[in-house]
Amino acid sequence: MYRSLCVFSAGLVFLFFLPAWIQAQDTSVRSMHCGNEIISLGDRAPEVRSACGEPDYVDRWHEKRILRDHSNPFAYRRREFDTSREPIITEKYVTIEEWTYNLGSNKFIRYLFFENGLLQEILLGGYGH
Repeated sequence: MYRSLCVFSAGLVFLFFLPAWIQAQDTSVRSMHCGNEIISLGDRAPEVRSACGEPDYVDRWHEKRILRDHSNPFAYRRREFDTSREPIITEKYVTIEEWTYNLGSNKFIRYLFFENGLLQEILLGGYGH
């Protein structure tokens, strides 16, 4: 009886702390402080540079993305009886920039990812130096 009570209690403790542990594993954030300003996802690169200053490191590359649109099955009909679901395929070229902000040994490094000049993701790294 005592053993089953201990196992049950341990299970409850595990379930209680599980959501906090899962959330702690996510290093992505939606906004960050830069001095007295707050930057958020969707901000433009010049606004972020104005608020946070020059990044410590910038990496830039280009990606070609293939977009498949399956939304309108009637747009693909060649004949009245043809019901094929061939998607409309388009190519999109995206410029990606990764900005790195090293805020010192007491704070985490911030990695900001921009797509075509818009802030899409903010990741936390390890402690800075």
